[in-house]
Amino acid sequence: MKWWLYLGLVCSFVGLLIGLASIIASPVAGLVSLVFACAWVALFYWLLSTSRLWPVGLTWRWVAAALAWGGGTSLVLVVAGSSGFMEATRLAGSELTMASFAGALPEEAAKGLGAFLIIYLCPRVTRPYHALSIGILVGLGFEAVENLGYGVSGALYHPSSDLLGMLEMWGARTVAGPGLHMMFTGILAYGLGLWLFTSRSFVVALGFWGLSTLFHFWWNLQPQEVWVQAVSLACCAVALYAVFIAVCIHALRAARADVHRYDCLLYTSDAADERSSVD
Repeated sequence: MKWWLYLGLVCSFVGLLIGLASIIASPVAGLVSLVFACAWVALFYWLLSTSRLWPVGLTWRWVAAALAWGGGTSLVLVVAGSSGFMEATRLAGSELTMASFAGALPEEAAKGLGAFLIIYLCPRVTRPYHALSIGILVGLGFEAVENLGYGVSGALYHPSSDLLGMLEMWGARTVAGPGLHMMFTGILAYGLGLWLFTSRSFVVALGFWGLSTLFHFWWNLQPQEVWVQAVSLACCAVALYAVFIAVCIHALRAARADVHRYDCLLYTSDAADERSSVD
């Protein structure tokens, strides 16, 4: 199984190079966009690593593997597979779902594969809430590289200023749906964790993968009327954030229960030691 992970990490360098190559098109705006992407990763990594969801003792190699798979390997797999989905929907005459099929299906499959490999192989990941952390990390890597590319695209399409175009694109993506890929892959990975570390069946994992893909599919719909698209995005955001918050609450409760159980065992062990010393 490990060779799959190693192959994915090799592909990740190709994907990251593709993402970084976009900086050449607009060096100044691209470098500023890269700084924003690194700050984005640092912020959410800090928030996640200081939470109860974080696997104790998780080394930087596994963190790097999750981020690299999300920002590198997933990009390579999506570029290889999305064109076929896009062409099929174009031939079918469905412009409404073109971005949904080209984005949601290959992206969630690619990110989900990486999340599964890391969750399965990493010895520090032993709970569903640990799996949630890995999924968020994979989504974070993907989102950072995607935002980097969109920032450079905004720079190129702005009529008067590369830097202003980059800032506008980052502002739009930060305000309109921040953390989308972290939520998509986090939901998917939590389902994998429930399947791998509890008595739930594989159907549960498929259900969570289907749910994350459904949300991504919904978000990428492109109605012709602007107001219809705005309403669709708003409804999707409300439903997605609600589900993700519910997943996080369930995961945090499980984490607190594990801590409480450990404290009880520790207290019982200490009490037994005291009684034995008195005897």
